[in-house]
Amino acid sequence: MEGLGSVAAAGAAAGVLWTRFPCDAVEASSFDPATVSVALAARLDGRLVPPASPGGAPRLDRTHVLVLDGLVDESTRLELLAAILGPGGDERAPAPPEPRWARATADADGGARTWGLTAPVLERLLEEPPPAVARLGARLAALWPGCDTCLLPSRQLTPSPPAGGGDACPVLANAPVAGDSFAWHADADPVAVAGGTPWARAYGAYANGDPGRPLLLTLVVYLSSDWSPDDGGETAFMDAAAGVGVVAAPRPGRVALFDADLLHRLHPPSPAACRPRYSLAWRLAVCERRGGAGAPSLARVARALGAEAADLGSAASLAALVARVGRERASVDKGGG
Repeated sequence: MEGLGSVAAAGAAAGVLWTRFPCDAVEASSFDPATVSVALAARLDGRLVPPASPGGAPRLDRTHVLVLDGLVDESTRLELLAAILGPGGDERAPAPPEPRWARATADADGGARTWGLTAPVLERLLEEPPPAVARLGARLAALWPGCDTCLLPSRQLTPSPPAGGGDACPVLANAPVAGDSFAWHADADPVAVAGGTPWARAYGAYANGDPGRPLLLTLVVYLSSDWSPDDGGETAFMDAAAGVGVVAAPRPGRVALFDADLLHRLHPPSPAACRPRYSLAWRLAVCERRGGAGAPSLARVARALGAEAADLGSAASLAALVARVGRERASVDKGGG
């Protein structure tokens, strides 16, 4: 791929097959991020990770979740919904349209099978994305300028695809219905990347968010119309160490962006919904073009949109500890003890 920045180029040199997220150049020049509002900006899973380079200092690491309204307008939402339903598809039918959809998606090995787009349909979405995807890509590019926003080459992180078949694809769609069961899971964690893969040759195992490495993210767009809180279908995010978390309730066109190593789970719709809850998701790798500073974290994206991410659970505990140590150290430096 031509024109890659230094971080993505290092992967390409090792054999990583990058595909940029489609981007509409006209939309990129005209989109105003001020139309986007932050519904949630949170950091979970606080931990100290070893320095990325010899002689460096440990880094305070947290996983991020950012929920945005206004990034996907109504016409874009309807176009994306039509792309996954197919001709004549009715989002208010009690089940997704077959054979385009099948109960073949699972969150984990041996997990319950739920409705997902079939692999051939997902591949077509990748090869021939509708214009709405390129508009969304332009708006994403506006959130982190100066970066390569690429689809995560999932099959190059692990020698064999995960359970669920299509889950190895960097785009997937979900249509949970009442009574479904979902497992807590993370979409990707660069700490656990398999050895011998192109990705491992380029980047090794690292903590997500390390400087000079791709930042792995998941992007979810909620597509169902007229979805109320009583219909359920939330996405829950968990800080496992603290046993607390946050939820994102679906709204038409709402977007959830979160670190791919963040533990999360779908909640099925309530029986009152009487229909599936549709969403479309992409797995992304965002690479800072100049290298050395790391891809922008979602906390920095939230800050650019006028919001400050809140530390919750173990992230709050660790942040308080770091602040206390800093105060005590300052006191010692000033001769106070």
